[in-house]
Amino acid sequence: MVLTAREHEYWDGRALVFYSIGFAVSIALCLLWLASSLRLFSRSASARAVLLGGIAAGAALAAAPLSAGYYTGDDAAGIVQMVTSALAFVAAMVATVGLLAARPTAARPSPAYLAPAPSAQPRREQGWYSDPSDPSGLRWWDGLSWTEHTRPA
Repeated sequence: MVLTAREHEYWDGRALVFYSIGFAVSIALCLLWLASSLRLFSRSASARAVLLGGIAAGAALAAAPLSAGYYTGDDAAGIVQMVTSALAFVAAMVATVGLLAARPTAARPSPAYLAPAPSAQPRREQGWYSDPSDPSGLRWWDGLSWTEHTRPA
């Protein structure tokens, strides 16, 4: 609140607290938005555009409370300040919608030709099996190949 006495303006203490809180909240919201945007910065061109727009809108929104008490709608500076604040608000809303739309989608599945080919024969577990070179004995299969270990059947 700006009080007028004898054509001089002075700040009421309550107004300073009000504008300081508004400024702090604006800065906090801009920092939260910036932190979430930076996670998407390298993933998407639209996220980069949203980030730059949001920085500009956030700066204007954060600066608006500082000048809110200096001008009224009666003079040109006050009208410019109100229009700038309204445009900054609209830009922040557009940037927020753009940020939500720019979220990365799930990764695409890899093409089938990149998957490893299944083996021609099913794998057998380790164990003693009939020896292919001597049907009367058993040979140890290690899961990949026959070993030299044998025993009678």
